[in-house]
Amino acid sequence: MNKIIKIENKNFIKLSHEETRKLLPVIIENNIPLMRKKKDETFVYLPSSDLDQYLKKQEMDLYIENETYTRYKDINLDFSFDSPAEKYPDDIGIKSPRTAVINKTDSVFKTELAIANEMDMIERVQTVINSNYRLRQLIDQQSWYNESVASEIANNFSRILCISRATLDDNINRKVSEDQIIKLISETEFAVDNLISLLSNGKSTYADLGRLGFIQTGSNTLNHMNRMLIRLVTFMSYFNEYFTTHSNDVKRIRTRFKESFHPHYLKLFPDPQNINLEIVFKGGMAPVADKKIFLEYALGGFFHDIGKIPDIEYHDSDEGFVPVKARRHVFDSYNMLLQSGRFPLGTVAMGLLHHDYYHASYGYRQRDTLVKKFDKRKMDRSDSLRTRYCMSHNIMDVAYGISLSYFPSKILEILDIYDAMTDPDKNYRKSSLSPDEALEEIKKSYIEKGAPGIDPILYNIFIDFLKDSKIIIDSSFADALKI
Repeated sequence: MNKIIKIENKNFIKLSHEETRKLLPVIIENNIPLMRKKKDETFVYLPSSDLDQYLKKQEMDLYIENETYTRYKDINLDFSFDSPAEKYPDDIGIKSPRTAVINKTDSVFKTELAIANEMDMIERVQTVINSNYRLRQLIDQQSWYNESVASEIANNFSRILCISRATLDDNINRKVSEDQIIKLISETEFAVDNLISLLSNGKSTYADLGRLGFIQTGSNTLNHMNRMLIRLVTFMSYFNEYFTTHSNDVKRIRTRFKESFHPHYLKLFPDPQNINLEIVFKGGMAPVADKKIFLEYALGGFFHDIGKIPDIEYHDSDEGFVPVKARRHVFDSYNMLLQSGRFPLGTVAMGLLHHDYYHASYGYRQRDTLVKKFDKRKMDRSDSLRTRYCMSHNIMDVAYGISLSYFPSKILEILDIYDAMTDPDKNYRKSSLSPDEALEEIKKSYIEKGAPGIDPILYNIFIDFLKDSKIIIDSSFADALKI
């Protein structure tokens, strides 16, 4: 810790802007109070939820009390420490949370980021425009999702993702021209919208779209991000159709709610709640009918892992990982999107909340970071005195503490865990799990073990999604896994 700390005086220790940015995940996770120095040489405390705003000012130094420093002296802020032991579900693949991470670099991802960093803004924007042009060609040709098309999609979105990462990083370190960043983000939004059109043109079936093994970029990280984007768009489309194609199943969810689902949801609330389907889904289950909202969710899916870096294998190491270092990506994703000032809060929040798991002990527990940003406004709202919903389509319900979670983030959680379990390139398993085994493990570790982290109703619908996509062949076994 002393390597990067500068002694200011006997009462305070100064952190530079760059040092604070590097240490921010530890500061947030441990709720370490920081201060800034005013012009009159006095110090004022900063809420952790406001730190990202102050870090926009590159030259600002922040301060930590000597007493606080002493209290946290066992937390080595440059990450060369053994992390405090934490409990994690076995299925995540963490053998020992106290062992150090192996920095096995994702060389392809690193190379693609380097190429993006070498481009000027005009080149970056033009590259995304070119990718959009090719996506439009695929749409006009009514292309079927086969190996060739999947490869084109993955290569295009990998470039767009790395360009976006480079630009959002630049925007934090040195402000990018407003016109250029607006143009780049607009073109990126068009690209995601084009993907939605391509995947929903009726040419391909869910069985076709389930073939995510077609995605081979040479990078485990970029493969995962591409799979997540395609699976999110596909599953949300399936969810919308579910109310028509599986109307009897929707009715069955309501009729069986008290018997099958209620006991799980009851564990989420410390105080007794009159829980029904309208409490689980604020206002009740409903498709995402608004195309603008659908696109906002899809953008969140595209950007949710933008904070990942090529020098960390996220839960991939045979020797475990440092939780704080791996968890950093959710805050970095959130911070980069937030500071651009060009994304809806719902899209931004998906980067922060996609490992929250209903605020379970094994989750990243970043919901409070969002809630704290709206504490002052919440005080003026009489309807925000207590949490009343499990999930909402409106991110402000989460921000004001009215809802435990954000609907698209609950979808991302299922897709993310399932992808990690079934990915054959994961290093922490001797072999990947089959879809059936993954579902069984999700049910055991994320729903039945204590309070649910994964949403039970969305889990059931996800099982039907895998069945209808022909990913699961044994329907009777899959049905037996339902809640």
